[in-house]
Amino acid sequence: MAVKKACNDLQTVLNAELRQFEELSKKYNSPFSDSYKVVRERARLLQGIINNTSLWTSSEVEPVITSDLTVIESGWRDGWLYQNCLYEVTGTYTDEEKKLLIMEYCDKERQKFERLKAKFNSEASQEIKRERLQIPEEVRIAVWRRDQGKCVRCGSRENLEYDHIVPVSKGGSNTVRNVELLCESCNRQKGDRIQ
Repeated sequence: MAVKKACNDLQTVLNAELRQFEELSKKYNSPFSDSYKVVRERARLLQGIINNTSLWTSSEVEPVITSDLTVIESGWRDGWLYQNCLYEVTGTYTDEEKKLLIMEYCDKERQKFERLKAKFNSEASQEIKRERLQIPEEVRIAVWRRDQGKCVRCGSRENLEYDHIVPVSKGGSNTVRNVELLCESCNRQKGDRIQ
């Protein structure tokens, strides 16, 4: 793959690094030591990048090459900042092609998450969550025999339905002990109450 996301939420990462550099500079007592000078220079460069509002503003619209970050972190070759994320593009592409590749990568990622959101927030997925398992055949046979093929409330033998004593919506299961035969009329009267 030509495009790789190197960092999410770059501003947070840079701020954390800046705090780390500031702590290190306190550790080196002498402002004349080489370590102190290196840490202070890196902190200065980081502060410059963090405070560069034009860089962050322009990177919201299109990818911007971040040569300053290459100085800070040598592991990021040709870093590209786009919408507060850092990207690395490998391959022999022009800068314009790299920008387009990054925007395409981001658009595919956005589409993927929109598709996933639609999949799991749709009415169909909510319906699947509410859908309950069918009462197993052996349970239906056992209940029919136990209740002698008639409504346990009124004794009717017409329009019989299998009813959960403790409704599935309230934690009831598909066991013989929790299922009974009711006629349609008695079942509608009961509703989803536990009786």
